[in-house]
Amino acid sequence: MQLIQRWDKGQNAYMLEQRAVQANIGRIIPQVNEEYGYEDLWEKKRIGLRAAETRRRLAWEIYMAGCYQTTGESSRTGTGVPPDTGGGWVNGRGDETMTMLKDYSYIVDFFQGFEWWKTTPRNDLTEGDAMCLAQSGHLYVVYLPNGGNATIKLEPGNYFAQWYNPRSGQWSHSRPSTAKSPTWTSPKAPDNQDWVLFLKTDASVKSTLLP
Repeated sequence: MQLIQRWDKGQNAYMLEQRAVQANIGRIIPQVNEEYGYEDLWEKKRIGLRAAETRRRLAWEIYMAGCYQTTGESSRTGTGVPPDTGGGWVNGRGDETMTMLKDYSYIVDFFQGFEWWKTTPRNDLTEGDAMCLAQSGHLYVVYLPNGGNATIKLEPGNYFAQWYNPRSGQWSHSRPSTAKSPTWTSPKAPDNQDWVLFLKTDASVKSTLLP
């Protein structure tokens, strides 16, 4: 694998660039950003930049590039930070004040729900700041960092489309939408926070869209 250290914003575009470089040399290996920010590291210098919330969003960007990450614990307390509680990012032991790993558990739950390893980054199928993973003609995952609508180009077929809340790990209770190729624009996300739209083909789906 290739281990990368790159911090903060722009992870999706950067990791996609790393995939392209690797493909150009003809040897495809996993791309892993193994240090892109510990929870609250150096927060006294940049308020909010390294919060658990920003780390969670960056993790989604990395996964939506078809890449991987490793996660660091809080640096607020623990070894070398008084009062020394024996935990923290130096030795890998967190404490109950950490929220980042709980947020990451929702990512794990989501990706374990489908064969993610069969998907490929396809941001070219979407518009705006949306990020897309696709197993073309079968399923599509669209990550919207700021809510809104998703417009996506689909292979022939009808699809169920449902919202996933990456902040709570819950699926939307609203009735799933019906999406149809070749291009479909979703209803607006429930709010202007980040949301994930999951589309999967089903031969039994009957389109409710007008011709």
